[in-house]
Amino acid sequence: MNRAAALADALARAFDLPPSGFVGIVDNLLHLGRGDDLELAWRSNACHARIRQGTVEATLDLPVRKGVFRAMLARVAALCNERQPGSVSPYGGRGEIHLGPGPQAVFSPDFINTAAEQSLRLAERNRDCMSARDRHLCSGEVDSGTALPPPQ
Repeated sequence: MNRAAALADALARAFDLPPSGFVGIVDNLLHLGRGDDLELAWRSNACHARIRQGTVEATLDLPVRKGVFRAMLARVAALCNERQPGSVSPYGGRGEIHLGPGPQAVFSPDFINTAAEQSLRLAERNRDCMSARDRHLCSGEVDSGTALPPPQ
């Protein structure tokens, strides 16, 4: 199995419904996202996903109902607000998620959860924001990046 196929398989397994439901899916995505960039978007009645690990990229459609996807985005908002209450709205924003106390992994999710649009961009970031890729997340600048490709 090549690296792109392995990434796609790991992403698909993250969505296998764990006993804790959508909360477990979000936890799986956070653990999978360590060192990777992850994007999810709801379009054309499907969840489209892209994961990048260095120069390797995989895209796939995931079998997730829209209600579950929106609940996952609400969970992301709740995790952002745990450490800094009011930092994001349930309808979207950019925040921080810390995995564990101390210098554990820190993620910077950028998400939208409205009736018209649902998307999530999740990137692990350097705590000191030293890399150029992370600098925009710490400065508050908006980086549109490269959006998911349109469905084929």
